[in-house]
Order: sequence, then C-alpha cells, then structure tokens
Amino acid sequence: MRLCCFLNYAPLYRRAIFARLDEAFDCRFYFGKRPEGKGAQGIEKMDYDFFRHRPVEFRNVKRGPLLWRSKIIRLALGRYDAYLLTWDTCLSYPLFMLIARLRGKKIYVWGHGLKHLKHRGAPLDRWMLRRVDGFFIYGRKGKERMVELGMEPDKIHVISNSLTGRIDRSDDSRLADTVISDHFGNHLPTMLFIGRLTAVKKLDMIFRAAAINHFHGLDYNILIIGDGPERPALERLSRELGLEERTWMYGACYDEQTLNRLIYNCDFCCSPGNVGLTALHALSYGVPVITHDDFETQMPEYEAIIPGQTGALFERDNVEAMASAIEEWLRSHDTTEARQQVRADCHRAINAEWNADSQIEVFKRFIR
Repeated sequence: MRLCCFLNYAPLYRRAIFARLDEAFDCRFYFGKRPEGKGAQGIEKMDYDFFRHRPVEFRNVKRGPLLWRSKIIRLALGRYDAYLLTWDTCLSYPLFMLIARLRGKKIYVWGHGLKHLKHRGAPLDRWMLRRVDGFFIYGRKGKERMVELGMEPDKIHVISNSLTGRIDRSDDSRLADTVISDHFGNHLPTMLFIGRLTAVKKLDMIFRAAAINHFHGLDYNILIIGDGPERPALERLSRELGLEERTWMYGACYDEQTLNRLIYNCDFCCSPGNVGLTALHALSYGVPVITHDDFETQMPEYEAIIPGQTGALFERDNVEAMASAIEEWLRSHDTTEARQQVRADCHRAINAEWNADSQIEVFKRFIR
C-alpha cells in the first residue's frame, strides 16, 4: 500500500513511530516547516536521515483562526492508496477530501479529536468527520467524547501516544547514582518536572505546594529540567518561598544519557497544569506522575496515570489538594519495596500501550 502521510510537523519525539510507519507501509511523508501555535514553539525537530524517501516540507498558512495548506490539494491527485493527515480545522482539507473520495482513496486522520463543537470551525469539522474512513485518537476518554459528538464508534481507533518502543528496564539499576543527592547535599526525596516552562503548565503551584508541605514538616527537593518564558518568574518565586537551596533549575537537556540518570533518580514527577509527553518520559524510567484530574483541560497522556500505582490525581488548580496528593504519595511509598513496585507498575503501563510498537499495530490493523 502506498501511503501519503501529511502531518503538521516532524518533532523529534515522534521519531520512533515515524520510523515504524516507514517500515510498515510504502510511505511518502510531508511535514510542516515550523510548529504551529505558541505552545508548540521550541519543540525540537527531527533529522530526516532515517526515512527511505526524504520528506517534503510545506508551509502552514494562517487564515484567521484557521489554516491553509495548498500542497495537500495537489496530493489528492497523486498515486496513493490512502492518506494519513494531522487532524485540525484546515480550510484546504474539504477540497482535498472531495477529490480524494471521488478517486476512491481512503482518508484517515490522526490527532487529539474534539472536546466540543461550539467553536467557529465546528460546521467544517462536522463535514470533514463524516468523510474520513478512520480517526486515530489519543486516549479512551477522547474516543468517548467523539462518540458523544456523533461520530461512528467503529471509525475511532485509540492509539496511545509514545516516545519510544516497548522498553526493557531489567538493567536500569545501573543508572542509580548520587548525581542528585550530590547536588543538593541531602538525601531527601526529589520531585521532577521535565518540559517547556510555559504558563499553561502552572509550575508556580510546584513551589507553593512545596511551601505548604514544608509547613507540615515534609521536605523534598525540586528538579526542573527544561527552559522557557516562565523560568525567571519561577526562580524568583523559589527564592521568595525560601526554597532556593532545594531547587535545581537544570535548564534544557537533550542528551539522553544525562536525562536517563537525572530522571531515574527522582522519586516522582509533578505537572500541575496539563501533562502530556512529560508523563510518558517519567513513567518510562519508573517515575510516577502527579497531575490534575480534569479531562476537559488535560492532555490524553494523563490516562497512563493509575492512582496509587503509576501516580496520583488531584483537583485542578487546587494547590492544597496538590500538596496533599504529594504528601500522601511520599508517606505511602517510603520503602524500597514500595518504590520498586512503582517502577514495575510504570514500566508495565508503558509496555501495555504507550509505545510505538503498540501504535504501529493499531495503524496496520485499520489502514487498508
């Protein structure tokens, strides 16, 4: 089967699944030159050296709140059996879909899906959804919402996100070292956040919750890996709350060996705002994740968090509830045996579905 993959960008973290798509199908890839939206800025782009056919890039042109991608219309006349598109409200998609459907081609879309149909592009979304052959969506709750909005259940296929393939962590103990305790000069538990430091992540809550827990007699270190516009404000808040000595603003890091050591030696990860790939990154190293429980504002990766096993959930925007969730987690997982069980649970969650091997199995099952 000759498959045309027309996707909005080529972020480095998707290398594993793109490589598997390229192996499973006779693929031609088309990627946007730059990421879309303020929240996507700073996402590292992958090299194209591993593709069998070098991808072609296109421009994403904004028309008010909507997008226009002229290249997709020409591709509808190409010699492809099927198309896999990034799902978004793109003005050029309807004409493309009409041409492709008239030529008997299959159309599949891949993305987050919709949480409501009240925005300005809703009529266009409805029209397009009736004309796709399959929707690969992140998360079960996302599928439930799409069914509520009227899409046929048989057309919606859950394809959990990934950073890598299935993992074998039998030799991970080699990563255990004193890199964090040496930096802080103590053996307190360490909380991790890894990702872009943006306002939507609500990272100030990390420090406010730590101050609350300190008042209650519970102390832990804070390791922040990443950079972004919120860094100066977070550094200032850390000083104001007296947490500077227990805060390590590491900065951005893309060296996997360094990240391996830092993540593995943390006790838990916390993302007060929405949690996305941060959750998968932490869980893949056996580090549980604590985040909020509101589906409406969450990213689909939060479904990988099983309370009491791979992390904990708290009421959104409630810093007291967040502090309590952290305290309960640390006090109930303070033995070596409990920590090892959590590691095993985290790895099991990743290997069950949150990996590129599981993703490609879903693609192969439904793209025909």
